[in-house]
Amino acid sequence: MHHDLLRKLLVVLGLWLVGCQTAVSPTPIAKQPTQSPIPNLQPPTPTLAPTATANPNGWQTIQPGFEKRLFETVDAEGVLTQRIKVIRIDNSLHRFEIAYKPQNPQSIQAWQTQLNASLIINGSFFTPEYIATGAIIIDGVASGQSYGDFAGMVVINDGRLQIQDLAERPYSVSDPIDFGIQTFPVLVKRGGQVGYTEPGEAARRSVIGVDENGRILIIITEFGAYSLAEMSRWLVNSDLAVDIALNLDGGNSSSLAVVGEDTVGFLPIPNVIAVYPK
Repeated sequence: MHHDLLRKLLVVLGLWLVGCQTAVSPTPIAKQPTQSPIPNLQPPTPTLAPTATANPNGWQTIQPGFEKRLFETVDAEGVLTQRIKVIRIDNSLHRFEIAYKPQNPQSIQAWQTQLNASLIINGSFFTPEYIATGAIIIDGVASGQSYGDFAGMVVINDGRLQIQDLAERPYSVSDPIDFGIQTFPVLVKRGGQVGYTEPGEAARRSVIGVDENGRILIIITEFGAYSLAEMSRWLVNSDLAVDIALNLDGGNSSSLAVVGEDTVGFLPIPNVIAVYPK
């Protein structure tokens, strides 16, 4: 009898303890987004950001020949981990220039105020003294040392922009160029091929490219981070029809100002690519 009573008491006590544990079990805390989340090992599948004014394929017209599209990636819990902004520009309706002031580097906001352009994006890599590390041409005058075949070059003549792969065509000081800037690596080789596969750290990225129809693509990671290899794969796997694309100075230097949009970036930078309507 004593054993039966003890067993019953233990059963009752066990049920009571289970009830207490259930009652005080903490509610899971919702995961919060981080400033620079670690990307997946595989390139994320782009998901169109909903926008009421966008046409069915996701492009929103800002002005004639000047369109915007957002790509967002969320994790399994629905938390935003990455956002990429793409601006697509018709070369025939807009003109491009490069500005360079190594003695007076400025934030992207200051560049926008000074140049009054429709769009401004950061340009090439630079030294701690704000000197461009590759060749740069302003109003036909070249300075700096040309990179080798691992790099590419933004070339602007008569306001029209092209991208030159230095492995295909090395730069020559005799080339007639109004504005030019060299940077690296080439993320998408001509014809839409992956251009960079080396492993590396994830960071914010800024990219300039040309699609199969000759339209200019200005790309920046507004939120989140990619390695260069991941960015290369993302560009090729996207539906942007990228023909060739060149990495600009990324990380904290990634900066973009578009009229009517929030600016991205705040550090002083010595050179920028600017876009104006014709």
